[in-house]
Amino acid sequence: MDYAPGIIAAGEKVTVNVLQYTADACPPVFGYSSAALPHCQEFNDNVTNVLAKYDISAIVMVSRWESIFKRGTSPAAVGATVQRLNELGHKVFVVGQSPVYYNNVQILFEKAGLAQALDASAPITFKRDLNSRIAAVVPPGSFIDPLPALCGPRDCMYMQQGRYIVIDVGHFSSFGSELAVRSYFPFYSERQ
Repeated sequence: MDYAPGIIAAGEKVTVNVLQYTADACPPVFGYSSAALPHCQEFNDNVTNVLAKYDISAIVMVSRWESIFKRGTSPAAVGATVQRLNELGHKVFVVGQSPVYYNNVQILFEKAGLAQALDASAPITFKRDLNSRIAAVVPPGSFIDPLPALCGPRDCMYMQQGRYIVIDVGHFSSFGSELAVRSYFPFYSERQ
């Protein structure tokens, strides 16, 4: 859902038709079950029907990985899901964890006393090796790391050109979604 506004804004620069298949708080991992989220397993198991119905050849998997790994899902489960989808004939891209901050970015901005600043950044809540752990379990060329586009060596941007990139602790604003799609979405092309 984070990327939908950016995909829509990019229009014809996104070179494929896009179908969003999302369930709130459900990691895109086969076999995931949770007493708190009982609908997730059935939702995820249904993805093969959706892929067949719409003749989908490529998949972009996105999740709040730092959160689902805390809830028991592992990078190995992500890798197994990608392998199963590849075996079914689908090209899979996995987008790694984008920045998540310790507080709402508006509060961070105010506490930092940056009233006149156009750009702002802050530390993120997870270790950056999280994305390399995901990359290690998927085929070469299928992992996309958002951090190089959004972060410096120490902190990650939450405001650019006076506009918030995220609206809370980690969900992209429309501006942030557009920036992310332009920066690293796999089917974005400057050519029209």
